Amino acid sequence: MDAQAEFSRQAIPATVANAVLGLAGPVTTSMGITPISNDDALTTLYKRADKLLYEAKSAGRNRTRSAIGPTHSSKSVQIDRVMIA
Repeated sequence: MDAQAEFSRQAIPATVANAVLGLAGPVTTSMGITPISNDDALTTLYKRADKLLYEAKSAGRNRTRSAIGPTHSSKSVQIDRVMIA
């Protein structure tokens, strides 16, 4: 899941650069990713993803921060839904 998000994050600046002519500088993209549980409220998910987004920006921008850690490997828990801010 993290690899998919990172691939998407890296594709956004190239897509914008190709679509918008005359940009003054490079476009950067940061993401915060958190897994979704059935009992999570939307506001809780948003707050978690948003916190991770701002951690990514504070760490230097143009990066991904994720709450999906090694304990959420595909062998132990299948994560098929995430929230990205």
